[in-house]
Amino acid sequence: MADQATVSMTDQAAPASGVRDRLDPGILLPVCLTLFMAGLWGQAFAPLIPEIAADLGVSVALIGQVSTVSLATIGLGSIVTGPLADHFGHRRTIATGLGGGVIAALLFAAAPNYLALLGAGFVGGIAFSMVHGVSFGTIVASFTGDVQRRALGITQAVVTSAGIIGAPVVTFIASFSDWRTTFVVMAGVLVAALLAVIRLLPEGRVSTGQRLSIRQMVASYPPVLRDSATRRIYLAAVLRAIGFGGPMIFISAFLIDQHGFTLREAGLALMATGVGIFLGNLSGGGAWLSRFDLRHAYALSTSSLGFGWLAVLTLDIPGLVAVAGIVAIFFIAGISYISRLALLGQTSKGSSATTMGLNTATLGLGNALGTAIAGLLLALGGYTLLALALPVFSTASALAIWHPSRNPS
Repeated sequence: MADQATVSMTDQAAPASGVRDRLDPGILLPVCLTLFMAGLWGQAFAPLIPEIAADLGVSVALIGQVSTVSLATIGLGSIVTGPLADHFGHRRTIATGLGGGVIAALLFAAAPNYLALLGAGFVGGIAFSMVHGVSFGTIVASFTGDVQRRALGITQAVVTSAGIIGAPVVTFIASFSDWRTTFVVMAGVLVAALLAVIRLLPEGRVSTGQRLSIRQMVASYPPVLRDSATRRIYLAAVLRAIGFGGPMIFISAFLIDQHGFTLREAGLALMATGVGIFLGNLSGGGAWLSRFDLRHAYALSTSSLGFGWLAVLTLDIPGLVAVAGIVAIFFIAGISYISRLALLGQTSKGSSATTMGLNTATLGLGNALGTAIAGLLLALGGYTLLALALPVFSTASALAIWHPSRNPS
């Protein structure tokens, strides 16, 4: 039997009826519902932290670490769950992850103390590590060409939409009862997503008659990382996360400190940035991008992100103009992200879930580095030093992909 790691992304775990050259609602609907819940999982906790802390009698900072544990587990777990999904099948893995998500949500709802809550966060991290990268791997394995890029744009926009409406939805539910009821409701929606995956998502290619050993799991990664073009795409992801994602956590502080925004006004500005990146994701999946080399589209859009931050953070402009500039940055970032994701799908010689699982882990690393570096630069030289450094990282990310060796598109 051929080695699992030598099967191409297009063939590995593809649906039984083959790779699609047009959008299939039977794949998009369960994947989008799954990814919406994965995105909501990352957003649901934050608005409830003060209430949870008061109920359990611990500090807000300590409760916040539960979210950190869950997100870190998702990133690290994705390295393992990618090869598992490519071996046992995408549908089985996603369904298992959603089932684990149901359990995690109910554990949150029933948690009597902090340690139980921390355990629930860990269970949720393991569960959703089976969902995010594998769902994108399913899209890559199921579609081809411009249709694949369009499907990636739609699914990533769904993840972004969870970030836009997640906090209001969670807060709305909690306002009628308490934080525990919110997690019970989430468990119910996760059950609906699980049923949609089981009933609608094709089985895909499954390895039968052989066990998956640790050696085989490790062997899944050389085909992904052996190719220099694919390695540069992962490197670009880390550099982009630093150059674009680093300042994101400090946007509210910047608008409040430098432009005199109230906390409510800063919150509305953040919601506007979410709309910007949502529209950018959809635009990145649009037909217009097919007229461009994906490497060039990524390089031009990504390099502009750092210079956009430089202008917004240093120019003496009115607050509303600064918000408009930030929204524009996020819109371009949406196009940049889809360009890189589509390029990764077209370039990698490894299996789809392994490739996209590693992408999830890489993004987690980049975002962690970005936040740490941005905080350090702010401490050393304020917004001016941060603004001067960001174009360096975004340009480096662009140059990592703008390489003459080959054009996958």
